[in-house]
Amino acid sequence: MVGRGGEQTSLSEPAGMLVSIRRAVNDEVANLAQELGEQKDEDGPAFVCECGNPSCRATVRLTLIDYLACPPGSVLAHRPGKR
Repeated sequence: MVGRGGEQTSLSEPAGMLVSIRRAVNDEVANLAQELGEQKDEDGPAFVCECGNPSCRATVRLTLIDYLACPPGSVLAHRPGKR
């Protein structure tokens, strides 16, 4: 699949947009957790699954260090293809 700028994309445009929105939500969760001093919480905050499935409501608990190491679209509550 080819995106608007001619680049290769693996998700449909609506799914790709959903992944971007979910990443923005997760970035805000991370910012709030940092402001509240939750960096050392062993369980970490609950981040939303960044899959492109619009019916997915799963969350993933990650430490902030682990979350910040994840590239966009890689916070998944399930293996790809198991939605």
